Parts: sequence; structure tokens; C-alpha cells
Amino acid sequence: MIAQHIFSIINKKNAPYLAYIKKGIKHAEGRINATKCRKIKVGDMLLFQSKSEGIFCKATFLHPYPTFSAMLQKEGVERMLPQLRQKEASLPEKIAMGVEIYGNFRGAHRINELGCVAIGVEFLADGPGRLF
Repeated sequence: MIAQHIFSIINKKNAPYLAYIKKGIKHAEGRINATKCRKIKVGDMLLFQSKSEGIFCKATFLHPYPTFSAMLQKEGVERMLPQLRQKEASLPEKIAMGVEIYGNFRGAHRINELGCVAIGVEFLADGPGRLF
């Protein structure tokens, strides 16, 4: 398989995003709507890579938002950040937690300038991890 777009992804024990995508419980990947994301078209093949593994996905939709909060409210905070399902908290509290999570990602400071985008993801196949 040849990916049209390659992205790094954080894949930690407490937030195994690649496994969530593979299982279909994470329906979208949230990103700052920078040039790289604006080049994606619905149907494009994406490769998400962590240090040790990767997955190929198809982009199923692209929903731009002005803020992380707006994205999480519309897309569903638990559908974008499934690790929050286990938290005993109200929906507004979970959205605040989600905004904090996204705010800690690299490049998040550009949210006011560029907004963000929910990229719909459909798992296709396992792929390679990063080679460094």
C-alpha cells in the first residue's frame, strides 16, 4: 500500500490511538488544520505511524472547526478520545479534558490561527512504524 499522506501519532499505553482506530472506536483523528491537513481529500490513503507500529486508513470525511472544543462537541469527545470513556465526569468536564489533551500536542498553539480538523478514519491494514 502507498499512503498519500503520512502522519506521526502518539500511541501510549493509556491512549492507544492506533488500536482505537483499528477497533473502530476512534472515528476521527483531530489535527491542527495546517497545510498538510488541508491537502487531504476524502478517499485518500493515510499512514499513521508511532515509534513502533503504523496503520493505513482511508480518509472518510474532513470537518474543519475553529476550536478543539467545537470539534469535540460536534464529533463526540469519546469518539475522538476513547480513553475518556473510563472517566467519571460530565460531558462539559470531558470536553475540557479533551481540550487539555489536544492543547498539549505539538503545534496546538496554532489553533487560533488555523483552527482544527476532524479527519474521519477507516482502518484498512497494518503498516510500518517509523524507521528512526
